[in-house]
Amino acid sequence: MTLWEREALEGAEAEAARVARVAELDKQRAEQEAEAQERLKAYKKAEEEREERLRLERLADLEEKSQREAEFERAGKQALEDANRAMQEEQDALNKERERQEALRLAREKPPEIIKTEDFAYNLQDGMGAKVKKFRQRGTGGDALIIKIEHDLNELQIEHEMTGISVEDVAEHLDVEPRYVLYIHKVAHRDGRVQYPICFIVYMPENIPVTLKVMYTRPIVVLCDTFKVNKHFPLEDGDDLDDEWVMRHLGM
Repeated sequence: MTLWEREALEGAEAEAARVARVAELDKQRAEQEAEAQERLKAYKKAEEEREERLRLERLADLEEKSQREAEFERAGKQALEDANRAMQEEQDALNKERERQEALRLAREKPPEIIKTEDFAYNLQDGMGAKVKKFRQRGTGGDALIIKIEHDLNELQIEHEMTGISVEDVAEHLDVEPRYVLYIHKVAHRDGRVQYPICFIVYMPENIPVTLKVMYTRPIVVLCDTFKVNKHFPLEDGDDLDDEWVMRHLGM
């Protein structure tokens, strides 16, 4: 083989080896490219799955949050309704109690229309209850009511209604028959205080018929309650009725 032929052969072999290496490199690059594509596809798929999972988790969280908020809203609404109902019930109870107390007050303040115990009963003269109430609430020193029993009418009547008089003037209206006297006495203390106590005087002259004495004695306890006084002051002689007598019986 000539030198030229040998060189040609070696050149061909070298070219063939180069072509083979290039082909091998192309193959490797193709395989690497394919693997890269597969990895990219796998990554994209994993990423899509992750995003889908996150989306589902967010939806689940939102649903759970929505349910919690709905439950919280229902609980709050129920609590508010319960509180309002309890407040309304309490208010109703307070209103009922206020109405009851008001009814009791009106019943206490309502002028009595009849003086009654187990063994006797006297009606009050028309308008007398209101006058006695006004006397107790608005009367002032020197005001007086003289009351008698009209047995034939089975009635208590105001015989005299006076204002701004002295207790001695009241005595001048007392005669030979029993009478009840309501008198507001002005008491001025040394410290400057002024009081207006109501005196319930039961005038019962001596030597009156027993029936008349019994008739006027029986209602005294009930009248003390009717006139809102603690006790009565018995008087036998009208001449004894003066300022000193009143102060002594008032305990002043």
